[in-house]
Amino acid sequence: MFTGSASVVKFHDNCHCTIVPVFRGQRFELSDHAREWDRLYREYAQGHSGDQLRLFRRALADHGHLPAP
Repeated sequence: MFTGSASVVKFHDNCHCTIVPVFRGQRFELSDHAREWDRLYREYAQGHSGDQLRLFRRALADHGHLPAP
């Protein structure tokens, strides 16, 4: 589910995402935490349609990032 009524700005419910503007000439780089979360998602959850959120949350919990739901 998503929070937000505008078609351009929608976030996953309760995930605390934010918009990070990147202007011409700038380069966006993930934070160290986000880079690790991306790695965990790709390794443990990507490609498991319908089960991605559960697997990602479990990987986060197993690696000390968030409590399991």
